Amino acid sequence: MGIIGKIKPSVFLLLFALNNYCFSQTYTFKNFGIDEGISHPFVYDINQDKNGYLWASTGEGLCKFDGTIFKTFFIKDGLSENFVSKSYKDKRQRLWFGHKQGGITFLENDSLIAIKTKGILNSLVNDFAEDTEGNIWGLSQNSGIVMVTKEKNLISSYIIP
Repeated sequence: MGIIGKIKPSVFLLLFALNNYCFSQTYTFKNFGIDEGISHPFVYDINQDKNGYLWASTGEGLCKFDGTIFKTFFIKDGLSENFVSKSYKDKRQRLWFGHKQGGITFLENDSLIAIKTKGILNSLVNDFAEDTEGNIWGLSQNSGIVMVTKEKNLISSYIIP
């Protein structure tokens, strides 16, 4: 006797009737591009700040999305460079941004603050990490690793042979 034969007919009818009322989730996707206000058609990274805003790293600025509109930030707004390649959220909920020519910027209290890396890093910053003491480590593609202390000082560079 199969499994259906072992189930009482009333239970089977109940399950069959409930089938009409059960629905799977429906996902709706919306594409955002230049026409919707993003500054560049290619997004390198996306991160979310502590207030729920989305930050898109693009080749022409950093875009903040509030769910309705995009606001774009550039060098004049505090970025190290306009080309933003990477984002990272640390344990203190600050966002860090890496740039194409080795710049580093972080967002704290709604302000973008550039870290001076000129002469130290000169290639794409493509990753970040945080150590147990709260220091942020930035990894560049060709010019090594830098450490930004929790006091926001760039104190070390380590050239990778």
